[in-house]
Amino acid sequence: MARKSYATMIKLSFEDAIRFLASILSSGKNPDGSDYTMPISAGLTLDPTNLALNANQQVVSPTHTVVNSADMSAVASVSAAPTGGQKIVLHDLVISVGAALSVTLKCETTGAVVMGPFYMAANTTLHFTRNRLAKLATADKHLQAVASGAGNITVETWCSSEA
Repeated sequence: MARKSYATMIKLSFEDAIRFLASILSSGKNPDGSDYTMPISAGLTLDPTNLALNANQQVVSPTHTVVNSADMSAVASVSAAPTGGQKIVLHDLVISVGAALSVTLKCETTGAVVMGPFYMAANTTLHFTRNRLAKLATADKHLQAVASGAGNITVETWCSSEA
């Protein structure tokens, strides 16, 4: 019996793609029962929970960035740099604050608001987990965050790049 190809998985919904990968990783078998082998280099970890879809419905693995600050009242970049000529796509977002703050996500240089402001009480965490929360309108720019004042804050993002 023919082995299922990676291309078959790309045509699935995001949730079905995750289930497909999880079944392969846990059993070593394709859904049709045939053996699945995937060469993995020593030390490489494949995490099927950290996959997302791009605009062409292709599976991508977003870059995870963590930024901690005692004062984010001046804008701070909270994403990795996009691939040259491409735009940042935000897939997941976690914001934790130690003080009551409002937090806004913006596009670098243009200052265009991407999400927010989020009004957060002291010692709270906000978590958005949905594929493709937002896409910056301008290429070659970081996603940035700005808080309403001083106070401990952590912003975690999972982003990819696309045209």
